[in-house]
Amino acid sequence: MASHGVAYRHCGKVEVDIRNLKVVLNTERIQARSVEMFHKELLTSLVAYNLVTQFRRQAAALLAQPLRRMSFKSTWTKFHISLWSS
Repeated sequence: MASHGVAYRHCGKVEVDIRNLKVVLNTERIQARSVEMFHKELLTSLVAYNLVTQFRRQAAALLAQPLRRMSFKSTWTKFHISLWSS
């Protein structure tokens, strides 16, 4: 029973993570024409999500802040801009 309490406590964090994946990375609007292409686009989004999450972890560690204090959207925007300006 105790494990359910721990899982429930993290439910909100998981929902925010899923929202970030869907809304910020725009995976809810994948317009692939085949199942294979859909899988490729979804996996690419997951790789991008994990990359930005690692970038957030490093930034949070440098600033001695909790990870969740670092906005995923702001981090993604800065990361995205730096990729395009290179």
